[in-house]
Amino acid sequence: SVRIDFLNVTFSRAVVSVDEMFSQFLPAYLFENAYGSTLDVYTEVIAIDGVDRQVEMLKWGRVALVFQTLDGETTGVWDKNINDWEILDDEYRLGVRNGFRIAKKTQTADFVHLPIPAAEVR
Repeated sequence: SVRIDFLNVTFSRAVVSVDEMFSQFLPAYLFENAYGSTLDVYTEVIAIDGVDRQVEMLKWGRVALVFQTLDGETTGVWDKNINDWEILDDEYRLGVRNGFRIAKKTQTADFVHLPIPAAEVR
């Protein structure tokens, strides 16, 4: 993220004091921590196998962007490596559906089975 890049540049300068580093780090940490726990649900039309379909989207902070068709038959995740949607196996259908319910506050927060990409080494 841009925020992380800024911190890396700031911290690499020899003239930056520990106090200044901390004053830059803390707000960035608090923002990223809050953003990482946000849940957004919305509907959108996306192309699935070349056909436009209305889907329900779940954005879980910076962790996952998943969709499910309104009939619940097709579930997918945004794959940033290929810059496209990846259709998921049925093993994720219930987890994504529960993620929607948690975001809509019709189900209490719980663990959900979502496809989460591995962290990148910077």
